[in-house]
Order: sequence, then C-alpha cells, then structure tokens
Amino acid sequence: PDTFALRKGRYGFVDPTAVDLPDWDINTVSEADGMWVAGFVNGEGSFSVRMGHVTFSVTQRSDEIGVIIFVANTLGVPNKLYTYDNSKRRSMGQKVGNECKLSVSNRWILNKRIVPFFERFPPKGRKLVEFQIFKQAVTLLCDRDKQDRYHKHFSNEERRLLTEYTETIRAIRRDPTAHQGGPQ
Repeated sequence: PDTFALRKGRYGFVDPTAVDLPDWDINTVSEADGMWVAGFVNGEGSFSVRMGHVTFSVTQRSDEIGVIIFVANTLGVPNKLYTYDNSKRRSMGQKVGNECKLSVSNRWILNKRIVPFFERFPPKGRKLVEFQIFKQAVTLLCDRDKQDRYHKHFSNEERRLLTEYTETIRAIRRDPTAHQGGPQ
C-alpha cells in the first residue's frame, strides 16, 4: 500500500501505528532468558539507523534457526525469518553456509517490543551506546507518526539528528574508542 501511495502521490492508506502484535508482557520474560538474549544480541545483533529507517536484526546460520525463533519469541515479535542462499558468496570462494535472520524494521514494533526489552536487559559495551542512539531515533520517528507526519518531509532539525545518529553508529563500528557517549 505504501508503494502504491507513493506512485499515485496519495497518502493515508496505511496507519503506521496500527501493528498487530501477539500478546506479550516484558514482566513474563525470565531474568535468565532476557540476559541470554541480550548477550546473544550483543554478539550477533545489530541496531541500525539510516535516514528515516531503523532496523533491529539478528543473524545466524540456517541450521541454528531454533535460536532465532527463541529470540523472536522472547522479544515478543512476529517471526519474520528469512533464509539466505549465499550462493553468490560461495561462488566468490568464500566458505559460507545459508543464514537465517530475524529483522524488525517497523518502528512501532521496535517501540513496543525491542526498546522496552533492551531497557530492561541492556546490552554491554559499545552495543549499549548503539542501542541508546537507536532508541532516540525510534522515539523521534514514532513522535512524527503521532503528529500525523509520517508521510511528510523531515524538517532540517530531524534530518540533522538522523544524520548524526547514523554517523555516530558508523563511527562506533569503525573505531569503538572514537565515541564513548551517545549524541546529546
């Protein structure tokens, strides 16, 4: 529907705040499971911010799909599993198998599930700084939606903030000592 709306120059077909999520309560997540998932995401997960798009993802070999399903269930998100062929990487001589990936890019699912989970079970080290920046970006985008501005152009201030978030996360990934805090 969003693609159709963009092509026709019309908006309002999809309400981004209307997400269908399974029942879930952060308080039902056991301490052991929550800490395990936080540690796993610390090593295998990613919090990404790219100009107006936010994504949380976790990748694993396809024979470990049960781990990805466990993570999705613990986080209370719908299972959006993708299996990658990786034949292109193999044709280039890389020894790789297939992968499975949990990827969540709906900002409202991120706001209602991912952010509260990692506030209760925070990752460690630079992944914590990445999460804090990610959380600010999700909040900014959800606030725009609440103001019925999800189909409007970003203001100069919003563009500046999103660019700062993106660049800060990139800098942390390139050189973890480059930025000890998050954007102010």
